[in-house]
This record gives sequence, structure tokens and C-alpha cells, in this order.
Amino acid sequence: MQTAVVRSLIATSIFLICVSCASDPPQEHPLKPGMAQVIMSRAGNTFFAGSASVEINGSHVIDIGNSEIYTGDIAPGPVVIATFSSIIPGRYVIKFTAEAGKIYRFRVWSRGETAGRQGSKFTVTETSGAYQVIGD
Repeated sequence: MQTAVVRSLIATSIFLICVSCASDPPQEHPLKPGMAQVIMSRAGNTFFAGSASVEINGSHVIDIGNSEIYTGDIAPGPVVIATFSSIIPGRYVIKFTAEAGKIYRFRVWSRGETAGRQGSKFTVTETSGAYQVIGD
């Protein structure tokens, strides 16, 4: 009898932990007037479990881990997004021209995973390193 109660408590605890860890889909924040927005998400991939460092226009914005999301405002004009790892040499870099009032969504993938096709408005300029960025 006690064993069944203990098993039931363990199962309930695991269920509650899993429910509390579930992540919400990316939420768009209100756009500031005259700005564009970048939303970056990292798939819950396991090919390379380290955090991906992300720079936008030369400024470090986040070390994004599996299943994490970053949302940030960017000024209209030329944008360069680079992803890289602190332990694996190389970078993956894309460029585009941001327009005020637009939202740009990107997914960060480990190299070697099936990431899909790059959106046509983005130009890839470097393709080495541990990660790749795919824009919608």
C-alpha cells in the first residue's frame, strides 16, 4: 500500500515539474515607433547543447540556450546578425536591411541539423562555426 502511494506521489511530482517547465510560444512586444524588432528562438535541439552567442550589429545581445527566446528592438537600416560558440571556431553571419514597423523572426540551429531554407531577404556571408541562423 505504501509503495503505491509513494509511486503516485512521485508520478504527480514529475508531472507538475514537466508542466511548470513548458515554455510559452514567442510573444511579440509592442513595437516602438520608428523601430523594427528581432525575435530569435533556439530550438530545443541536442546536437550541440551549448549556448549560442548572438551579436546584432557588433553588440552581444544574448547567449541563447535550448528553448530560449530573445526579443529586441533594432533601428531601421543595415543589420548584421552573427552566431558563434566560445569553444568551436567560426561564425555564421547573415545580413539584411530592417524596415521600421517590421518584425523579423529567426531560429538558431546547431550546425548539421535540418534547419530549413533561408528567407530570400537575408544574405548569408559566413557559414562556419557551431550554429546557423535561419530567417523567416
